[in-house]
Amino acid sequence: MEARPFGIETGILVPGTFTRGTDHFAHVGRPVHPGVVAQYGDLPSRAEDLGDRLREIDAAQGDALDVSKVGEALRDALARPRGNRPLRVFVNGQQKGVENITAVQDARQRLLLDAFGLGDLSPSATAS
Repeated sequence: MEARPFGIETGILVPGTFTRGTDHFAHVGRPVHPGVVAQYGDLPSRAEDLGDRLREIDAAQGDALDVSKVGEALRDALARPRGNRPLRVFVNGQQKGVENITAVQDARQRLLLDAFGLGDLSPSATAS
């Protein structure tokens, strides 16, 4: 917000989890000490098939995104004319709803900035 009056645009790229084009879960670290693992109960075993579950979600939606979509989204955002670029670009194959949550947060922030007389610093509406 502080940079906006100086003509500086800011963009935030918000990628989700990708099940194609990466090996997202292959190198997930695990605690070395069994006592630490035991403190988590059955949670570690429940996470073991998370990658498979994400792939199922992607397949059910017909959109098993490849990580290259992140680069494409960034390219497309930067190709838009200055002043018309989105503040946030979401690339989220699992449709987790982050866009909706952020839109509510942005709206509340706009109301507060308007009340402070700083509405001109308010980010534009969240783009997807």
